[in-house]
Amino acid sequence: MIANVRRRLRQVRQVGLLSATRIAGRRVWSAADEVIHGFRGRFVPSGLGSWSRESPPLRIVPAGSTAGDQLPMACREGEFDLLQPGRRKLSAFIPISALPGPWRRTAQRIETECLKDRSGIDWHVDPTSGFRWDPCARATAIAYGSQPGVEVKWPWEVGRLQHLPAIAFASAGPDRVAVAADVIQRHVADFVRCNPPGFGVQWLCPMDVGIRIANVLMAVDLARAAGANFSPTFLRLVSATARDHARYIVRHLEWGDRLCSNHYLANVTGLLYAGAYLGDEPEASEWLAFSGREMVHQIRAQFHEEGSNFEGSSCYHRLSAEMAIHSAALMLWICWHRPAAAARWWSGSVRNFHPAPAAPATACVPWLSGVSHPFDEAILRRLAGMGRFTSSLLRADGSVPQIGDNDNGRFLRLEMTGDSVADIDDHRHLVRASAALFGAARLGSGVESDWLAAWLGDAVLPMPTIRAGLPGAWHEFGVFVWRRGPLVLTLRCGHVGQRGNGGHAHCDQLSITLACDDAVIVDDPGTGLYTPDPAVRRSLRVSDAHSTVLVPGREQGEWLPGRWGLFAMADKAAARMTSVDSHGGVAEMFGGAALVRRRVELSDRTAQITDEAPVGSVANFVIAPEVGIEPVDSATVLLRRGSTVVRLSAKGIRITDCPWSSRYGHISRTKRIQCEAGRCTFELL
Repeated sequence: MIANVRRRLRQVRQVGLLSATRIAGRRVWSAADEVIHGFRGRFVPSGLGSWSRESPPLRIVPAGSTAGDQLPMACREGEFDLLQPGRRKLSAFIPISALPGPWRRTAQRIETECLKDRSGIDWHVDPTSGFRWDPCARATAIAYGSQPGVEVKWPWEVGRLQHLPAIAFASAGPDRVAVAADVIQRHVADFVRCNPPGFGVQWLCPMDVGIRIANVLMAVDLARAAGANFSPTFLRLVSATARDHARYIVRHLEWGDRLCSNHYLANVTGLLYAGAYLGDEPEASEWLAFSGREMVHQIRAQFHEEGSNFEGSSCYHRLSAEMAIHSAALMLWICWHRPAAAARWWSGSVRNFHPAPAAPATACVPWLSGVSHPFDEAILRRLAGMGRFTSSLLRADGSVPQIGDNDNGRFLRLEMTGDSVADIDDHRHLVRASAALFGAARLGSGVESDWLAAWLGDAVLPMPTIRAGLPGAWHEFGVFVWRRGPLVLTLRCGHVGQRGNGGHAHCDQLSITLACDDAVIVDDPGTGLYTPDPAVRRSLRVSDAHSTVLVPGREQGEWLPGRWGLFAMADKAAARMTSVDSHGGVAEMFGGAALVRRRVELSDRTAQITDEAPVGSVANFVIAPEVGIEPVDSATVLLRRGSTVVRLSAKGIRITDCPWSSRYGHISRTKRIQCEAGRCTFELL
């Protein structure tokens, strides 16, 4: 109790009394609103009140623009690959008696009019632990993270319905169109039937609500473009659930005075898609006007001018950039086809859905044939830089170093195939999608960028002026990349992200990764888990899980114990780059007697690391699991991966185990090499 009071007082000091009062007032109002809706939900259905009156969602994707790879057929039968659990069959038909009483008549109507059989998905289960959330519980009353081993992300991952656009995307040919339409209708209708708005685990996180409705609308539109003929009843159901999703989002915006993160960006994205697809009726028009302004404002706030994301994570950069790029493409379509709706982004008043002043009006930039768009030069640089940043980090297989957190979150997975994790590990699609916004994507380089190019046609953005700078030096993010011959070296040195909150940062300052062509030798260990096991999260977040300098008695970050410290980390390292050029750089962290200085130098076949640090400090290198370690003597080891052999020379070498996580939920062990802080040389033989 005392600890909670102290934490609240610290928060008041951080944000100020006025902001704290506003936040408290908003929470009181939100709590009262929930009580009202919870009471109302005991007597009347919580959603789909507009089902009979709705019009089908608009057609936005042009016919003939869909083309895909493999149809993920396993999803058709209710099988999902959830990374750590592996492929699990989640097919189940939830009986109407298990749903909230007032919703049962609506659920029966959905079953009768939109479902051909009694096949469905268990939307409420964590398949790893077997724990099931109560579909009758109010979402805002559901607690998670307190049950050891229970992972709420697994039902959320299925409930985002990201497999549906991929199925629609790959539906070339009459037979595949029929299969895609059947899967989409069954899964959407079953989800709506089993998850009344505001009830159950699938409504717990508004971020997932926003991602889900964007995916539903895209899947239905892509399938219709490929020739699918959905029933008018089902299309009205899609519009009605889109309205329910949008109404839920505006009542539960994950907006904050001090920090808006990828969660709020997903809220805005969901509102943008709902507002676009529901047409010009008054409520949807307000969502569209609000979300368009907020999207431009959040791109400016959440992405540095160089294009990198502000969260301090290379993989969260992809998630947020996907939302920004696809939202920008949708906004360009609206500018071209519905200019009167787009004009509200830069003129007139707009209803605001959060306590602070609304986002300012956007720019009005003259474009094509008298049409304007809302993206000024600063936004264009960010949109172009999103792809450039990822391109700079890319390895030969399309992966990137896992700087900061990686929960494998995505927005649209249009290149998903039967190997459902292949597109998770491969970031190249983002580079191509960013280029497609500017008409610069090479035709045939990827199905997502080809589709974007076909959709936008000539209505693309002008390429902005890119400010000159050292290639690979991302000062605002805090990562530096050098490429010499076959060697690729990265150095992490910068802020902890989220304007000091550090919610997705690790203690990885001054850490390196090293790759030789397609062989990764020294790598970042990943994330592991979030809420199921805070101890595992901590073990992969601390300094000795990264290839940095370990100073006795000093940790780079500080966080509260248990759940409270999962998504915040105070920066204790104060890392800064003191010099950088095309051959290497010098970085520092801490200060005074604890000062650490690391110099990295790269030549065609050698990476040299020179550390100046307090007595007893250790240079720590995490070795990728696929690398074999062959000790030669106390000062030399050979690192062998396939035909690639690297010799590491340093003083006092010792080899120990450390945790490893190649993707979220997958936890194993790998080796790390520790040596005296001083001079360490990696030489490609």
